[in-house]
Amino acid sequence: MHPPVPALVAELAYPAAIHDRSADRDAVREGAVGPRRSRRTRSRALERSVTIMSSILVHAVLADEISIARSLLRSGDYEQSMRHLERAHVLGQRFIGSHVWVHWLMLRIAIARREWRDALGQIARIALGAIGSAIGVLPIGNTGGSDVDMFRSMPIPADLARVLEGGDDV
Repeated sequence: MHPPVPALVAELAYPAAIHDRSADRDAVREGAVGPRRSRRTRSRALERSVTIMSSILVHAVLADEISIARSLLRSGDYEQSMRHLERAHVLGQRFIGSHVWVHWLMLRIAIARREWRDALGQIARIALGAIGSAIGVLPIGNTGGSDVDMFRSMPIPADLARVLEGGDDV
């Protein structure tokens, strides 16, 4: 004889195996399925995905700043190019490659302007900046120009701070 319809619907909707936690534990022990994610694990996964999205945003804005700076550098507008490179420096100093590339472009501007003292400053910053990025010791907000102390932290412009914080209103 068939079970009553409500009991059949309940069994289809909520099979007994779902409610039987011992069966779940046995399956995990046997390696058939992975353990359920705890709230803490889900929270860490969400934090990682937010961090990744924030990093993508930082790299996108960084690439735009460098692209604009290079275009201005080619056209001979060194002052505006330097402004965009300073913004790129604030965004990219955590990343070794970007950090060194920004200082290389600043060195090119110093050479084009025939500012040899600034050129020497940028050469020092290329070497020290790579090391600082690698070990994570960086002056926050520093613009990277030879006109500022390379170890001095500076305020971050509001729009760049939103990018670094992963804001979606950028």
